[in-house]
Amino acid sequence: PVASATLTRLSVAPGVERRAVREEGLVGTFFVPAGEGPFPAIMVMGGSGGGLSEGSAALFASHGYAALALAYFRAEHLPADLVRIPLEYFEAAMRWLRAQTEVDSERLAVTGASRGGELVLLLGSRYPEIKVVVANVPSSVVYGGVASAPEAEGHMQPAWTFQGEGIPFMQSGRGEVVEDARANPDEPLPLTPMFQRTLVDTAQVREMSIPVERIAGPVLLVSGQEDAMWPSSTFSELVMERLDEHRHPYPHEHLALAGTGHMIGPPWSPTTIDYTLHPVTNSLFALGGTPRESAAGRAAAWSKTLAFLDEHLTRDGGSRG
Repeated sequence: PVASATLTRLSVAPGVERRAVREEGLVGTFFVPAGEGPFPAIMVMGGSGGGLSEGSAALFASHGYAALALAYFRAEHLPADLVRIPLEYFEAAMRWLRAQTEVDSERLAVTGASRGGELVLLLGSRYPEIKVVVANVPSSVVYGGVASAPEAEGHMQPAWTFQGEGIPFMQSGRGEVVEDARANPDEPLPLTPMFQRTLVDTAQVREMSIPVERIAGPVLLVSGQEDAMWPSSTFSELVMERLDEHRHPYPHEHLALAGTGHMIGPPWSPTTIDYTLHPVTNSLFALGGTPRESAAGRAAAWSKTLAFLDEHLTRDGGSRG
C-alpha cells in the first residue's frame, strides 16, 4: 500500500435517542432526534427480507424526524414468512407512534423499499392519517406472499390481509420464479422479466392495482432503471399515470435513477455487490445496476427524499396539496 486512511461514518447523530419498542405486539426501534419536539414522524419498513430497517430510521432521526423502524415479519414473535400480514398491525404502530409525546401526531409519513414500497402505497391508500408517502423501488400492484419453505408456496397466498380477509393479488406468472430458482440455484436470477410478463395481463393489472388516488397527501416514488429484482421504474410510472388519471390533488413525483439497481437504501454505502442471497427463500437473485451509478443513485435518492419531506412534512412546508 502506498497510503491508507480510516474514515468513521455515523448513522446516528449525537443526541439521538434509541428505544426498543415491544408494546401492543409491535417489534420496532424508535429513534428520537436531539432537541425539542414535537417532531414530524416517519415509519420505516423494509422489504421481503423482513426484520428491522434501523439504519434508515436512525438517519431520518439524525435529520430531525422521529423515526420508527418497524418489523412486520421474520423478527421475534412475528410471522416467519411474508404471508397474511394484517394491515391492522401497521395501524397499531401508527397509533403508538402518534401517541408519543415527542411526535406531532398530524405530521406522519411512511416509507418502505421493495415489498415495503408496495406496502406503504397500500397503507397510504387506506389510512388518511398518513400525510406523506415515500416509496422506494415499489410495485404498483399487489403481489402474493413470500415463504421460506418451498412446499409452503407463499406466492399462492396473500401477502396482506385486512379485517381477516386476504387482499387480492396478482396470480399470473408467480410460480415461474420458484421453478427457475430451483433449476439454477448457483446463478443469480433476475426476476424483472418474470414480473414484466405479469403486466401483460392488463385486466388483472387494473384489478390488482393499488388505489393510490386515495392517498391523502404527497407521494414520492424512487426507482432504479436497471432494477433486476422487479421493474420498479415501470411500476412507478403506472402509479404516476393512475394519480394523474384521477387528478390527485397533492404533489406526486417519480425519481427514476439511470444505471441504478434495486438496492436504493441509505447513501454512501458499498454498491459493488450486484446480487443477494434472499434471507427468506434462500435463492440467489440479481439486483442490477452498476456500482458507480448505484452509488450516485443512492445519494440522489437520499437528497431528494429529505427535500421532499422537508417541503411537505415540516411546519414551514406542511403537508399541503
